[in-house]
Amino acid sequence: MTAWNKVIATFTNRKMLIIFLLGISSGLPYLMTGATLGFWLEESSISLKNIGAMALVGGFYNLKFLWSPIVDIIKIPFLSKKLGRRRGWLVFTQIMLILSILGISATSPAENLTPTVIFALLIAFFSATQDIIIDAFRIDSLEEEEQAAGAVPYVYGYRIGLYIAGAVGLILSTQMSWHLVYALLSVPVLIGIIASLMAKEPDYAPKVAIKNTKDLIKHAVIDPFADFVKHKHWLILLLFIIAYKFPGAFLGGGLMSSFYLKMQFSKEEIALAVKTFGMIAGIAGLFIGGLLATKVGLVKALWIDIILQAVTNLLFIPLVYFQGNVWLLTIAVSMDSLAASMGTVVLVGFISGLCNKEYSATQYALLSSLAALGRTLLAANSGWIVEDIGWTNFYVLTFASALPAMLMMPFISSYMKNKENKSGKTIDEQAE
Repeated sequence: MTAWNKVIATFTNRKMLIIFLLGISSGLPYLMTGATLGFWLEESSISLKNIGAMALVGGFYNLKFLWSPIVDIIKIPFLSKKLGRRRGWLVFTQIMLILSILGISATSPAENLTPTVIFALLIAFFSATQDIIIDAFRIDSLEEEEQAAGAVPYVYGYRIGLYIAGAVGLILSTQMSWHLVYALLSVPVLIGIIASLMAKEPDYAPKVAIKNTKDLIKHAVIDPFADFVKHKHWLILLLFIIAYKFPGAFLGGGLMSSFYLKMQFSKEEIALAVKTFGMIAGIAGLFIGGLLATKVGLVKALWIDIILQAVTNLLFIPLVYFQGNVWLLTIAVSMDSLAASMGTVVLVGFISGLCNKEYSATQYALLSSLAALGRTLLAANSGWIVEDIGWTNFYVLTFASALPAMLMMPFISSYMKNKENKSGKTIDEQAE
């Protein structure tokens, strides 16, 4: 078999198809509690403060490492016996997702926001749990040499899921009520159930014996953290990971959905510029970010993307003064999505280089959760900030929010050089 045929075979086998379909199921619920829900809340005349606060729902994605070991221990009655540990959990969470999405579709935020919040929390919880299981299923199902390749169909499936919940959902809302839109968006979750039933249950054995709650907490949280704090300046590393995505964190949740509507853009224009061109730019950003980190190294790539993430936020300011200009919207969203995706890839490389291989899975889950912490907390307060200082000053503030990470970069650069000297490898080589 030629090298090219081997590559094709790797990406087109049954396992990769299953992972691609599970990626769709993973990406689909995310926007249902974020940007898509933001459009519904804006049209229901919910205040910017409450729309921004809804970003706290995404806290489940930050905390999922806390209950991830439970997935390895507890079996789902009937389903785990019939389908196996991983597939039983997958089907269970996907069924609960469908029920939760149907539940939120029956609420009316304009009349009573509380039921909407409750079902949004349920969607986020079961979505985060599904992500835990899909990650475990992917790792368990693939051979060591397939792990890197297996991330590709998952990411692209995830992007398609985002597109369905984002662009397709938004277009549907121009033809029907949001109640019916959410009811229809529950249907594609069946893709995940079909994939789970098609899949082969992977071989599985717990890495450590967990006999009680004390063992569970020690294995899940204490040991990985205890190992990480052996880094000489571990606290600054953690602060940098949190601060790195600050410029994009303010723009999370449903706030931007409200902004687009207030700037006089139609749903069709938003679907095209934001959800379509933004998605294309995001996919390009994943490739460019990986190429940049490989060619110039992580230190320079971190510098470049910190600056890029900050500068692209300023591109939204002209929309305040030239409302309804689709070209300006497309440029701003595309550049912002490009920078955000580049930043994601570069940050993944940096975090990967910090992880001890003995605790790589848990440490990565913990550190990546911290990376998303700023997005949740800052997005939750962004509505209050906009109401107090206005949109223009808000985007200037998001530009300035890159300063903490910039101030820490000289230390990060020095740390990475010292790590290279001690290991004999560059941190770029360690992250590969």
